[in-house]
Amino acid sequence: MSSGASNPIGSRRQSPTEASRSIAASEQSERSNHRAIAELLQSKLRARRTVSPTPTPVEPLPYYHQQTHRPIICLAFVLPIVMLYETCSILLANDAVRSGVDQWIGRMFHFLGFEQVVILPLVVTAILIVWHHRQHDRWSFNPFVLVGMFIECSLLGTILYWSANAVYFLATVSLPDHLVAANVATEGDWFVASVSVLGSGIYEETFFRILFLLPVIAWGTWLTGSREISITCGMILCSLIFASLHYSVFNPWGHHFEVSSFLFRFGASIVFCNLFLFRGFGIAVGSHVIYDLLTQL
Repeated sequence: MSSGASNPIGSRRQSPTEASRSIAASEQSERSNHRAIAELLQSKLRARRTVSPTPTPVEPLPYYHQQTHRPIICLAFVLPIVMLYETCSILLANDAVRSGVDQWIGRMFHFLGFEQVVILPLVVTAILIVWHHRQHDRWSFNPFVLVGMFIECSLLGTILYWSANAVYFLATVSLPDHLVAANVATEGDWFVASVSVLGSGIYEETFFRILFLLPVIAWGTWLTGSREISITCGMILCSLIFASLHYSVFNPWGHHFEVSSFLFRFGASIVFCNLFLFRGFGIAVGSHVIYDLLTQL
C-alpha cells in the first residue's frame, strides 16, 4: 500500500507561503472590522454633538461663594481696613477714635502687658493665618474675588442700614416713648466717628464671631451631638453678650441702656452671625463696616 493512502482526503499540510497568506488575510479582516467600528463610533459621536450642544460652563457663583470663606482671602480683604484704622488712630491720638468694645478688648490686652496698637492687628492676622494653615489651603487666590466681596458688602451694608431705619420707624410707632432710644447722630467730629466704626466692624467680628462663636459651636456640637442646636444656642448667647457690652452696665465706655436699642443690637448680631457662618469672616466685617459708616452720614 502506498504511503499517500494513509492521509485523509483534503488534509494536506499547508505550505509556509499559504500559512503566511492566511495570517495576513486574518489580520486584514481584523483591521477592517476595527476600522468599521471606529467609523461607527465617530458617526454616532458626530450625530450626538449635532443633537445636543456642548454643555455650558459652570456658573462662577459657587466658586465665588466658596472663595469668600477662605481665611487667606479674608485676611487680604480685612488687613487694609485694619491698617487704615490703626494708622488713623495713631495719627489722631484720640481715645474717642476707638469704639467702646475695641477699648474694652484693648484694655484687657493692656492688663496682660500688651500694647493695643500692636496686639490687636497681630491677633487678627495670626488667627486667620493659623486658620488658613489648619485647612491646608493654598496661598494663591484670584484678586477679583476681593472686588466681588467689596460689592457684596456694600449691598449688604446698605440693606442692613435701610432695614434698621425701617425697624426704628416701626418701633417709634408701636412702642412707648420711654422704650425707644433716641436716633441721634454721633456727636463730635465726623471723621473721628467714621474711623471709630472701622474698629467696631473689625474687632467686634473678630472677638464675637471667631474667638467666641466658633468655640461655643464646637463645644456645643461635642456636648449635644447636634450642630444645628449648637449653632442656634451659640448665636443667641453671642448676640446677648454682643448687645450687653454696648452699655455702661457691662462696659465703662458703653451707652445708657435702652430696651429698643438692646433688642436691635441683638437682632443685628444674629444677622452678622449668619453672615459669618454662611458668607465668611470678610463679608461679615465688610458689611458691618459699611453699615456703621452709613449710620455716620
